[in-house]
Amino acid sequence: MFSQKVGCMKTAFNYKVRFPGEKDIQIPEDEYFYVKLKGKENKIWLHDYARIYTIAGLYEGVVSNKLDCQSPQVVANLLLKEIRLSGFDLSIARVIDFGAGCGLVGEILHREGVQSIVGIDTIPEAATAAQRDRPGVYKNYHIADICNLHPTLAADLKHSQFNTLICVSAMALGHVSPDAFAHAFNLITNGGWIAFNILQKAYKIPDDWGLYNFFSKIIKYGNLEVRIEHIYRHRLLMNGNPIENVAVIGKKWKNIPDKILSTCQ
Repeated sequence: MFSQKVGCMKTAFNYKVRFPGEKDIQIPEDEYFYVKLKGKENKIWLHDYARIYTIAGLYEGVVSNKLDCQSPQVVANLLLKEIRLSGFDLSIARVIDFGAGCGLVGEILHREGVQSIVGIDTIPEAATAAQRDRPGVYKNYHIADICNLHPTLAADLKHSQFNTLICVSAMALGHVSPDAFAHAFNLITNGGWIAFNILQKAYKIPDDWGLYNFFSKIIKYGNLEVRIEHIYRHRLLMNGNPIENVAVIGKKWKNIPDKILSTCQ
């Protein structure tokens, strides 16, 4: 049995979860676990979010509790702290929760007084889980490829004049590309808040996904002004080793042009 950990709330679940032996897990992409459902043990890959989200509380129980994932709380709380220090009124925040998943980040922001949060994800089961487990948190939740939005949705998002973007635990393993992040970033008004987390090595060292080059350029050219860079333990691997991330809080000052993206592939 394990408990769901969301902020200060805990809810008991009766799922029996078992991790494989340490030798079976070499890299995060290989992580999987077994969960007993209706008397049968099922093997589930840790990054098979579509399947995990169909089981209420399973993501929270495995990732938040057993693997001690800190990112939703760390990134959201750093953003909230910086916003409050600036004197910005949380009640007028219009937030895009990009890669919103089952709504852990949205719940934290909503609980702290943010009234307008729009979730965006590519996984239909994510929206279903967020609505099932955290009703009332999101003003809207869109399942969409942000790089190829339907014209009606694109116009609606642009008209919404969002002033805050938060993207937690989505820029890993190629889930969110520089191009996708740029499209979300460009929906935020100039002077708006930007918050995200990323693998420490991908932020500081050239990587296969182009993230280092991308962030280096948008900081250098003034698209993003970084206010906070906070190194912390994102979560544990199933073998007990830590994954180090960087939480970044900043301000957007201008859109990211296509010419920057073309040099970051």
